[in-house]
Amino acid sequence: MTSHRRHALFPNIGFALFVVAVLMNLAILAGARSAHASKRDANGRDADYEERVTAELAAESPDAARTFTEATAAQDRGDLPSAHRGFERVIQLLPNNPHAYRRLCHVELRENQDDLALTHCRRAVSLRDLPESESALAGALIGQAKPGKNDLDEAYQHAKRAVEARPDDAIILLTMMHVAFMRKDLPEAKRYGEHLRKIAPDDAETHYAWAIIAAAEGRWTAAHESLEAAKQRGMPEDAYRNLAKKIDEAERSGLGYYAIRGAWILGLWVVGFGLLVGLGWVLSRLVLQAAEKISAAGEKHASAPALLRRVYRAVIWLTCMYFYASLPVVLLGVFAGVGGIFYGFLVIGQIPIKLVLILGLVALVSLWAVLKSLWAIVAPRTLEDPGMPLDLAAEPRLRSVLQEVADRVGTRMVDRVFLTTGTDLAVTERSQGFFKLGARSERHLILGAAVLEGMPVRAFKAVLAHEYGHFKNEDTAGGGFALTMQRSLVTMILELARGGAAHALSPAWWFVRGFHPLFLRISHGASRLQEILADRWAALAYGSESFERGLRHVIDRSIRFDAHASAALKEVIEKKVAVANFYTYTPETQTSEKDLADEFEKVYSRAASPYDSHPPANQRIAWVNALAVQGEPAGAGEEGEAWSLFGNRAGLEEQMTLRIRDNLAGQGIFLADT
Repeated sequence: MTSHRRHALFPNIGFALFVVAVLMNLAILAGARSAHASKRDANGRDADYEERVTAELAAESPDAARTFTEATAAQDRGDLPSAHRGFERVIQLLPNNPHAYRRLCHVELRENQDDLALTHCRRAVSLRDLPESESALAGALIGQAKPGKNDLDEAYQHAKRAVEARPDDAIILLTMMHVAFMRKDLPEAKRYGEHLRKIAPDDAETHYAWAIIAAAEGRWTAAHESLEAAKQRGMPEDAYRNLAKKIDEAERSGLGYYAIRGAWILGLWVVGFGLLVGLGWVLSRLVLQAAEKISAAGEKHASAPALLRRVYRAVIWLTCMYFYASLPVVLLGVFAGVGGIFYGFLVIGQIPIKLVLILGLVALVSLWAVLKSLWAIVAPRTLEDPGMPLDLAAEPRLRSVLQEVADRVGTRMVDRVFLTTGTDLAVTERSQGFFKLGARSERHLILGAAVLEGMPVRAFKAVLAHEYGHFKNEDTAGGGFALTMQRSLVTMILELARGGAAHALSPAWWFVRGFHPLFLRISHGASRLQEILADRWAALAYGSESFERGLRHVIDRSIRFDAHASAALKEVIEKKVAVANFYTYTPETQTSEKDLADEFEKVYSRAASPYDSHPPANQRIAWVNALAVQGEPAGAGEEGEAWSLFGNRAGLEEQMTLRIRDNLAGQGIFLADT
């Protein structure tokens, strides 16, 4: 046995154990693939090697060769049960061939069946002296839940023989590096890593391994750079995210983030918070009273109490001012707290450098977050589209309805329509910028594909009239100061999170966490009044009954689509069903009509909350029905389905299905290809 020195050079034991686990997962995921292969197949396997193994099996049993290929494909796509059964079948056909034993060993490691994996890897080694079998056995030995010293020593011997027999095989080198990590021999791991970089400098596995080495040495920037390089070269997203998260956690381990909350800062916040919450409560009560008076008035023109709207504007303006006035106080509290802790260390004569550095970092992140939030006042905004834009020129019937409703309400038609995957139905207005108050804004309609099913055109028009009512009342326009403040608040939240200061010990984080629900409570009180007035426009335009049908439909479709989406996604993911149109797919297990009806009643009749942006549905309908507006008789085609306004329903639903697939893929959930 070649002697070698051991060095425990990891920043901490916890991270050392993590490094081992991640490297083991990499080797298992790679399986029998060679990272330094002249020719690869779509799954990254050495195609020449696979052909040789398949030919060897076929010479003894064509059925075994075919089953081996199918099991390997199942292993590559993550179908471990099928792979397990396939390799066991090959072993039954060819009990003295090592390849199926070795592949089964890899599968069992991923299934956490350590004892079986060891048994089958040992069997593969005993049948034939192959470097890949030696390497697999080494991986199985160190992949146990609690490998002992004898296991590590045996693993080293097997890995060493494999490397000596095949020094330019990247997966064998990775296993050797894994063994070195387990033996806390970072220099030896680096030595094999250097050789790996020579033979496979452009492979994802190489950069992934070097990210682990850099992190083990505490070189966090280099670790992130190597990990990004691995991602660019095809590292699986799950493996990338896992290591990135662990590196971030390890970078902060042993340090933590500390901040001191000054009593006077907290007191100032509590007083201001209490005053504004009190104002929000009063205004919420006034909104309910105003709604009842508006509904009982029976007037034929939508209006709002001028005084109430002016008070709301004043309170919202005051709340925005409170946010900006609080920022210097928050910073003062942060830096005062950090300075006080540092002074305390000086007094006791001990200065923990790492703690001081992290406290300084929290202070700097807080300062940066505040500056960025202020910059958001003047910085240009780049806003993403809220959905898939529709070409209104290609949808003449929809465009005609949009224009008709706009004319009936007495406002300008929307400029663009965006289709989304759910049951959205809303309008927005995008201005040209904070300092371009006189510029013409762009009006948007956000329309969910799922809400259109079964919705009568007449009810659809009534709901559109509600949305146009927001334009008519200028709910979406103006309010520049409030929108700017919200942009500043969101910017500050994001910067604190990105900088690692989004936790309970950060005074700045406590501030934004407290202020956000406060602003929602006050601003949503104003929005409830806006909803009431917009409902009134809908009733005046198309009648109380039409709006009630529309609102009930929106609620019902939201409940039904949520139930459908939950059941359908569970089924297609578990059974790997290929779905071209998510909206027409019928899952085997569906929510009963009784449960759907109960859920509708629950939503429809729920009690109001101060944080609601809309009044409860039953109240809205009661207020609209109190107007008793009959509306004109339904015209030709108005009882048809809203989808009739579109030229290609199936095509649009299929496009939305693709968006659902993309959204799930972004979460690491991949549906079967159609």
